[in-house]
Amino acid sequence: MGAVKAFFDRIQLSKTTSIYKKIGIRIVKKYTQDGDLINRLIRRKFPRYRIFDYNVSIQKHLNKAYSMEKIHFSMFLFFLLTGIYALTQGYVWWAVIITINNLVFNLYPNFLQQYNRLRLRHLMLAKGEKFHP
Repeated sequence: MGAVKAFFDRIQLSKTTSIYKKIGIRIVKKYTQDGDLINRLIRRKFPRYRIFDYNVSIQKHLNKAYSMEKIHFSMFLFFLLTGIYALTQGYVWWAVIITINNLVFNLYPNFLQQYNRLRLRHLMLAKGEKFHP
């Protein structure tokens, strides 16, 4: 998994969270399945519920972020190729629809995982934990 993590570290958009904030990742974070809005709704019924478990090591949360990015990256490549194929076959509208959906459902989730990794690494530094790529 080390080579996979190194690959995703290399293709990361930025080493700081500022660019992610500029492209609207906080808005995306609000509406994802583990996002702020869903967590707030769950906590209304279950006040002790937290998506981030501090009893689990930050490294495990970091590993989950890499896994989620790997899934979305694979899907991004698949739908990128599907969109290109649709375009080469003359299905322009299908290519546009596939591309827009690919950006929303795969590219932005990749950026979200990169943003989460940066935040987790910051937490690791604050807690004095060592980062293991």
